[in-house]
Amino acid sequence: MAICRKVELGFVEEREEFLLKSCFFPSKVGGKPAWLLLKPILSPEQLSCKLCGETTIFLTQVYTPRDDKHSAYHRTIFLFVCRNPACCRKNENKNLRVFRSQLPKNNDFYSSDSPVKDKVDDEPTAEKYQPVCIVCGAWGTKRCARCQNVSYCSKGHQAIDWKIQHKKSCVMQEAAESMPVADHGVLFPHYELVTEAEEYEEIKEKSEEEKMKDLSAFLKSDEAKDINDLPVSELEKMAVSENDKVFLKFKERVAHEPDQV
Repeated sequence: MAICRKVELGFVEEREEFLLKSCFFPSKVGGKPAWLLLKPILSPEQLSCKLCGETTIFLTQVYTPRDDKHSAYHRTIFLFVCRNPACCRKNENKNLRVFRSQLPKNNDFYSSDSPVKDKVDDEPTAEKYQPVCIVCGAWGTKRCARCQNVSYCSKGHQAIDWKIQHKKSCVMQEAAESMPVADHGVLFPHYELVTEAEEYEEIKEKSEEEKMKDLSAFLKSDEAKDINDLPVSELEKMAVSENDKVFLKFKERVAHEPDQV
């Protein structure tokens, strides 16, 4: 049986926080986005939910570089989602925002050499180029009017930070700088997204002769006799539609690696 390697699977793993920053070009889930293009980063308007207008929250990013394309030597796909349950509607994607960011090998933000995976003091960050929302990591177009020390993407996130943390530190510059950033209950849990090639043994489909033998054996079984006694309405419910077949095939495929995301 042939081994299929055409599909990449993703798994989440715990990782040291500093290794999930922009300069290491991570693929990850949750936390704040590790922006590839450090200036300008996405604005609140670009990230707003098309249904409720609130700022969507970072869900995942996948680093997908293109060695064969100069302008996409670095490339990352970002996915944001609205956390308002009412905006999650069947067969709609208006609660999602997807963006592609790319850079050539020689750019204004990163060295052309491969990054050394160690903590550095002068790492390039989006905060060096524009104010960033302390709650979600989007462009902080608003500031606390009182102290002017903390930035936000929206009044909603400003209100959340005021209740959780900023009320205690406002106008106290030294206290604010020494205070760790609080968990605002907005972001998703933070993990590295690790990908690897799927190793799946394609099962050969049975021949028509084999299928007929299976059918003949089934018709002689007690299970077939029980089905014959069911009303037509029940038989119709049991019938597998084409959509069901596709879904069942999908479930069978992903069951080989149940931890994938």
